[in-house]
Amino acid sequence: MDHAEFTTLLGRADERSMAAVVVGCVQRALPTFDVLGDIDLSGGGFADRLWRLVAGNEPVAAMHDVLTLSDEIRRYSAGPQGGVDPDVEGRQALLALAAESIMRGERWLQSGDLRDWADRSSSAILDMCQYMDELTLEGVDEALETFPAGQFPQLTALERRELELQVATLTLSATSSSQDVQEIERRSQARAAELRQTLLRLVEAGAIEQNSWVN
Repeated sequence: MDHAEFTTLLGRADERSMAAVVVGCVQRALPTFDVLGDIDLSGGGFADRLWRLVAGNEPVAAMHDVLTLSDEIRRYSAGPQGGVDPDVEGRQALLALAAESIMRGERWLQSGDLRDWADRSSSAILDMCQYMDELTLEGVDEALETFPAGQFPQLTALERRELELQVATLTLSATSSSQDVQEIERRSQARAAELRQTLLRLVEAGAIEQNSWVN
């Protein structure tokens, strides 16, 4: 499993499949805003509504719904229209990466390039997973040699599971079955819960601070 497989699948993905990648990445970014920020976007059925739109073959509507979050999470972004400052670390880095999965959509509004949004969202969440793994390691300096997300065999544990899910998302969403989309949603929801627990453990261990973002 490596990035080449994801890139190949994304290169021939249709609009619904690309939207499914974005929706999944956004769903798995939401716990970061809850645990490390001061916005709880994990509940309220927001992700459920996005997946219903994808399953109903309304990918553009789903993308516009994602962008309703832009104003609320913009303060967490490390740059205009997304982007991540390499000098930002810890809680701010994780929040910026999570925000990137959403903020990149503002470029989609201008260019119509959904593939770029899907690709950038994928990279942001993979890097977020890798960074969370690195924060649990004692030899952080050594671990950072593979940051940002590298190709196999340099994938960390969380990063590998994330990439596997992204590949499965492109594979399953390419079918016309709404049941396949529901399966993707189920897996994404489980991954989001896993990432939330990882963030809570990092906070408890003192590796990152919680809910103390400074505007």
